[in-house]
Amino acid sequence: MNADVWYLDSSASVKTVLRETESEALLTWLEDKARFVACELARVEVVRSVAASDPAALPRARAALAALTLLRLDDSLYARAADLDPPLLRSIDAIHLAAALIVGRELAGVATYDARMADGARVAGGRTTLRPELCAIGVRVAARD
Repeated sequence: MNADVWYLDSSASVKTVLRETESEALLTWLEDKARFVACELARVEVVRSVAASDPAALPRARAALAALTLLRLDDSLYARAADLDPPLLRSIDAIHLAAALIVGRELAGVATYDARMADGARVAGGRTTLRPELCAIGVRVAARD
């Protein structure tokens, strides 16, 4: 079992709740990973996305979120997000990426289905680590302490 920490952004977290094209492959890939984190923003993004698509799946969404370690949003995280490159990275993605970077050297990578988020993670020092057949974008982010 892998002891590294994986950051699941909301695009990946939603796919663990709603059955979408990539869900089965993602769930299989996640099986041998030990620990998952997200930032508190996921509590809003995942629940709202699931509520819009399948309100009956809300209990599963809440259970999926409960299985994650949710990282607190604070002033230092917001400051780090504001300073991340590239400057065109969307604000929400910058917050997710700043939260992922807080994990430090234990961070194995970022699991995302959002190309702009993945681009931001690569700029932060990452490389692709998920199998291409997943259709997900996984990026290993170098710790910068």
